[in-house]
Amino acid sequence: MQQLGEIIINGLKNMNKIKKIKSRLNQCYHWINQIKSYNLFYWYRGIENSLGREVNTNGRKMIMMGSYDYLGLSQDPEVKEAVSKAVLKYGSSTGGPRLLSGTLELHEELENAIAEFKGTEAAVSFNSGYLTNLTAISTLFGKGDLIILDKFDHTSIYDGAKLSGADIQIFGHNDFIALEEILETSDNYNNVLLVLDAVYSAVGSIAPLPKIIELTKKYNVMLYLDEAHSLGVIGEKGKGIDSHFGINNKEIDILMGTLSKALASIGGYIAGSKELVNFLKFFANGIVFSGSPPASITIAALTALNLMEKDDSRLKRLWKNIEHYKSGLNEMGYNTMETESAVVPILIENEGVAIEMTQYLDKEGIFTSPFIYPAVPRNTARFRTCMTASHTSEQINRVLDVFEKAGKKFDLI
Repeated sequence: MQQLGEIIINGLKNMNKIKKIKSRLNQCYHWINQIKSYNLFYWYRGIENSLGREVNTNGRKMIMMGSYDYLGLSQDPEVKEAVSKAVLKYGSSTGGPRLLSGTLELHEELENAIAEFKGTEAAVSFNSGYLTNLTAISTLFGKGDLIILDKFDHTSIYDGAKLSGADIQIFGHNDFIALEEILETSDNYNNVLLVLDAVYSAVGSIAPLPKIIELTKKYNVMLYLDEAHSLGVIGEKGKGIDSHFGINNKEIDILMGTLSKALASIGGYIAGSKELVNFLKFFANGIVFSGSPPASITIAALTALNLMEKDDSRLKRLWKNIEHYKSGLNEMGYNTMETESAVVPILIENEGVAIEMTQYLDKEGIFTSPFIYPAVPRNTARFRTCMTASHTSEQINRVLDVFEKAGKKFDLI
């Protein structure tokens, strides 16, 4: 499998070096076919139907270990009923952007509910989490500004920073000595923004918010936190990182989150001051020039948020499942990278081994996909498995049993 690993890595490394777009497209097509010739292409697998914790693909029932439907709310009867009623009442689309003809009362209800849940003055929703980071960062900041990023920040954060035209500096993951060295030389910029994931999506670690706020106060730096993988998972009733650490979120200038994870829908949001939200509503191109989200996905997120707030039993069940699953893997000798969340990475290192192991897991009815370069650094290939509240103890034990057999087969444990 080393040969396959090299084919994949070399293909990815060399793709953007090809200057002619037609040549690049042809090379990509050839590269994908090379991988498929090994019968080891485990991306873009079609799912025929889903019950959240279980899916059917190619006529086979599999345990889903890659979903970030953390609270299992996408399958909740109340959510499904609300979505069905919304489609009948509003139709399948809104027919316009929010600024003009596409604002429904439901959009405003959702935004008000997010602001209340997060304890901010206001919130505004976007069509996707990626678009939220891309648009908000590039709208608010630009030339003459400095944006500071953790090495493990999500790609959408990096892309938003690049699009802004601001200067960018990157520090090693949670390396606060390096971060402070950057901050000490940041006086000459109009604005300085520190952007971090609250929970890092490829390793599962939680950003140490008290230390971060200490530095942002010391150097008068604005703080932007991406709560994609923390909302619904950490803090009281899943309220996120500020609740987890018991910190007043007024210490955080911009709170970003997604609707596609614990909130069982699709989209993203920015929560913060009324002034911030008002500015984005009129100047963020991702809102002004995009068709607005349909009623169905808006009511799904709103219903899920209401269920989260009134009943924390799913959150408790999620954490019971996380501890069951993580302790099982650790006892076998797997490296779960000290995760602190529902994201449970399993470090494999070698890219070829990770892909061959995916085939074994697939045959055993476990649905997960390998995380390899460039999504993660070279020789840090892993499975980014995710635990949900809807997984049963029997399913978790089955997954652990398969991973134990796979670990022995591939000399990993």
